[in-house]
Amino acid sequence: MFECPSCRQILTKTQAGFGVIWQCPACTGRAVTLSLLRKGIDGGFLNEVWQEARGYSEAGHVGPRACPSCSLRMPQAHVPSAEGTQITVDVCITCYFIWLDAGEAALLPQKELAPDGSKKELTPQAREAIALAQVEALRNRKEREDTIRDSVPYPGSGSLWESALGWLLRL
Repeated sequence: MFECPSCRQILTKTQAGFGVIWQCPACTGRAVTLSLLRKGIDGGFLNEVWQEARGYSEAGHVGPRACPSCSLRMPQAHVPSAEGTQITVDVCITCYFIWLDAGEAALLPQKELAPDGSKKELTPQAREAIALAQVEALRNRKEREDTIRDSVPYPGSGSLWESALGWLLRL
């Protein structure tokens, strides 16, 4: 059972548009996981929130509120809202929970969509970075396969099945 960091009421599990959130029936604050917020909130904003909270935590600064999940005190991130006002968000860097006071969720900048309603297209630099990461992953996979093939004790043509057959025939 999760407890509200503001008023200590038991939080209610609620199905939201993107997934499950934990909401306080008394103060209407809510605990949301970082991964769930990434589905609908601007990634740059969330990165800023996360980096600021980590910086405060590493410097030993924590806020007054305890995480609803692990009860550790959460650092606060002071960030600009979608409307340009300053909001304070409590972040548990252990559980990846973000606590939003009543009304703060509406102030978070939403992900931008393309005019047709689809997700915004990646920049050429982002596409290139993804392609390079995929090539690197393929190269690593090939190296692992080569290492496994080269470590087979009875190399025939290099096939793992032929090596297994060789073992059986030697028995």
